[in-house]
Amino acid sequence: MVLSLLLSLDKVVFMINLLKIFIFSFISLLLFSGCAGIGSKLSEEQCAMVDWRQLGFNEGEAGRAQRNLAREIKTCNNHGIEIDTSQYVTGWNDGISRYCVTENGYNLGRINKKFPNVCPDSLQMEFRNAYDRGFTNYRRVKELKKLVKYINRSLDRDTIKIRKLEKYSVKNDAREIKSQIDQLEAEEHSLKQTGKFDDASKTALQIDKLSTKYYLDNAKESRSQGIIKTLRKTIARLHKDKRKFEEELKQIK
Repeated sequence: MVLSLLLSLDKVVFMINLLKIFIFSFISLLLFSGCAGIGSKLSEEQCAMVDWRQLGFNEGEAGRAQRNLAREIKTCNNHGIEIDTSQYVTGWNDGISRYCVTENGYNLGRINKKFPNVCPDSLQMEFRNAYDRGFTNYRRVKELKKLVKYINRSLDRDTIKIRKLEKYSVKNDAREIKSQIDQLEAEEHSLKQTGKFDDASKTALQIDKLSTKYYLDNAKESRSQGIIKTLRKTIARLHKDKRKFEEELKQIK
């Protein structure tokens, strides 16, 4: 119960982290839509009101590359307003340092997102290593799910085979045939005792036919039981492998 609760909490944390990534991307998209064209369209009022440090922080935190402010500088200079680009750079550095953390790198790899080559050299290696670990686990989870799916199909197929073989075994019960042979042999002996040799010969022919069937059914029964035994061993092994793979899936966050 405790283990199940902990695993559930891990999944919740993982989903929250994914949500953060999407939120950051969405915020960045809005900012980009609102500011991408400001180089030529930015008004004097907008030049005066833009918080360049906050803009840089938001874009960095969303994992966007540092933008070139050449157009913005030119436009605002035409309005007589000088942009302090260092504020944007400072904000972006603060934001990118929050984006380029190992947890975020891992989560991006874990959901198979394209690697964002935006981190400064001082953060790039750890971020990349975390991303690679996440991507490795993404591929492993994908592989494990395929294996479990394959095992389930194999279990269904082998279970159906066993049911068919058991049905045949019940339908062709060799013991019933043996009982009929015993009765006919007793009848043949009685007919001979009373001198009814023609009837005894006919009964002997019936015994021969049933004996042949008894032998063939015994052989089929033996083969069926051997196949069933092998299939049950295979099913036991498949269940063991399935439990192992499912347990590994639970351990991967």
